[in-house]
Amino acid sequence: MNYSKRLLSASILAFFLACSGDFKEITDEERQARLPQLSSSSEDLSSSSSEVGVSSSDSSSSSSDGQSSSSSEVGVSSSDSSSSSSDGQSSSSSEVGLSSGDSGSSSSEEQSSSSEEQSSSSFSDNSVYFCGDNLTDPYNPDTEDCDGNVLMYCDGYKSYDPFKFCYDDTVHDKCGGKPYDVDVQFCLENEIKDKCGGEEYESTQFCYNNSKVGYKCGINPQQTYDPDLYKCKPEINPNGIFLKEPVTYSGEYYDGVLIGTQVWLSRNLNYNAAGSKCVGASGTTGTLVESGGRCTTYGRLYNWAMALNISVDCNTKTLASCGVTLNTPHQGVCPFGWHIPSDAEWTTLTSYVETKGGCARCAGTKLKAASGWNGTDNHGFSALPGAHGYPEGNFASVGTFGTWWSSREEDKDSAYFRFMYSDRDSLGWYGYDKKRLRSVRCVKDSP
Repeated sequence: MNYSKRLLSASILAFFLACSGDFKEITDEERQARLPQLSSSSEDLSSSSSEVGVSSSDSSSSSSDGQSSSSSEVGVSSSDSSSSSSDGQSSSSSEVGLSSGDSGSSSSEEQSSSSEEQSSSSFSDNSVYFCGDNLTDPYNPDTEDCDGNVLMYCDGYKSYDPFKFCYDDTVHDKCGGKPYDVDVQFCLENEIKDKCGGEEYESTQFCYNNSKVGYKCGINPQQTYDPDLYKCKPEINPNGIFLKEPVTYSGEYYDGVLIGTQVWLSRNLNYNAAGSKCVGASGTTGTLVESGGRCTTYGRLYNWAMALNISVDCNTKTLASCGVTLNTPHQGVCPFGWHIPSDAEWTTLTSYVETKGGCARCAGTKLKAASGWNGTDNHGFSALPGAHGYPEGNFASVGTFGTWWSSREEDKDSAYFRFMYSDRDSLGWYGYDKKRLRSVRCVKDSP
């Protein structure tokens, strides 16, 4: 957009210098020698005077019928100035910062009107402003603005800034150089966004279902969620998206964490089912205990039938032989509304984490807790190495190995589980002894 502020005084000075060559000061003798030339006039002679920075105590000019006189003065101080014209004569004046002690002029009504319009475009800095190439009509930048060569109006305000636009009689900044529908859109970091339920939001927020604003959580800014159900809880994990209300179960509180489309308990189950055990208070190996020990840290350990809350006979028989049909999903020892994850649900978790991480066989590292072993805990799953237990009453591999049951049976003696090692990045799976004691991590039922 070509905004030009042109000063009439500067234009006249530039014209004078261009015509007269280098400007220089004249001596008193040269001035006296030139005065007769400046003051003389005769009949049928047209006289034009343009003076810059000259002070005159008395200046007059006269002309006969058909003659015209034009005067343009910039920064002129005159104690007495008069002009007269006969029938058919015309006189016009453009004044910028003109101070006159006594000025008399004879003009028509149209000339008077022209003088008033030009005077309204003069300001305290004695400047006249023009819009673009229009040197005919000056304008007042206090109340008018110039857009190229056109005066643009917006509810009485004229916008000349190329980064602004007028919408509904209000001036707004353009977004990335583009105007937009202010009623339903807004500008976010030079991108035009749709409002969310009629509201604007910040770069640290997102719009859910075109109606609710939520906050982005940690390193997972692309995962959106229902703000009525979930929120960031950086005091638990800076990257996790957690249920607003924790789950209460048998005197314990569990936070649920959203990972993809699934919601998992963010720690191992610590429900005291009959026959469940905990690792001892210390050591990587030792004797399982009924209570105390490290139950709070690692949760309790369960054999497969115990985890599914079915007959213990199913640890050595197939489900069909036990006369048991699992529900889909199967609650087991999990809270109401939650269940023992199927093998397919574990696979879904693994695939999501590795896809988001842009890596293969890396889900273990992404899901491991950041403290306690070598995880990055990208999603708030916070897996810990709670080891595994033997039916004889011992445990092993605390701090280096973690295992979690699935509801999938392999054969009469074996069922599938997931495992992580401290020296591996993957989340592995295997079918093995149902009688071994392992951790349980519950997943929420689908709506």
